[in-house]
Amino acid sequence: MSISWLTHLLLGSVLLPPLSLLILAGLAILVSGRHAWFRRLALACLVLLAILATPWVGSHLLAMWQTPYRPLSAGMADAIVVLGGGVYEGAPEYGGDTVAPFVLERLRYAARLHREFGKPILVTGGRPSGGNPEAPLMKVVLEHDFKVPVRWVEPSSNDTEENALYSAAMLKPLGIRRVFVVSQAWHLPRAMVWFRAAGMEPVPAGTGFEGYERITPYSFVPNGYGLLMSYIASREALGMFWYWLRH
Repeated sequence: MSISWLTHLLLGSVLLPPLSLLILAGLAILVSGRHAWFRRLALACLVLLAILATPWVGSHLLAMWQTPYRPLSAGMADAIVVLGGGVYEGAPEYGGDTVAPFVLERLRYAARLHREFGKPILVTGGRPSGGNPEAPLMKVVLEHDFKVPVRWVEPSSNDTEENALYSAAMLKPLGIRRVFVVSQAWHLPRAMVWFRAAGMEPVPAGTGFEGYERITPYSFVPNGYGLLMSYIASREALGMFWYWLRH
């Protein structure tokens, strides 16, 4: 297990909702007997948590981060780089580990791009938590389920920065700098800055766009999915802030 990855994960959990708001509300409740405004602070934290848990808010927070959709063409890039994003561990229906839903969405779009433009594919993703790295699992899904060949496998990266650095180390010696970077649309702004920092010329190839869903009354009812989207949006903001601090 990567200590750096674990440290970032724990720090992010404390800084981001819902844990950050729950910690603040808990502390305010503990000292609420001294000042009335602590009770108001605790209530405000819980109300904000409920707002962030509504699918409408979570979806629009994510949409603020995503790259806008634009049609792609073959001449824009010389290869396709697909970013990892999690493992579905011990999947009983597949007889072991396979890719997580976000990654499957990325692989589906990468397969479509390959069929349209014929560009070779690089899959990138390690396993900072230990176990099977993502990239070989991604290769299996592309070749077995989508019948699309994978040219390069990068199994060592632990985060988006390393996705970019290690992919660049494999492709630049081959004279390849222009690449379609396939990931969730809301993740691509952060991925773009790391790929540019690695000396590549990335073209965003987003999938999983948010903000296009039909609005219903249920869109304003707090639930776990809405909170997940708000958490991801907050994590992307924190990731961009981390990049700004370092550069």
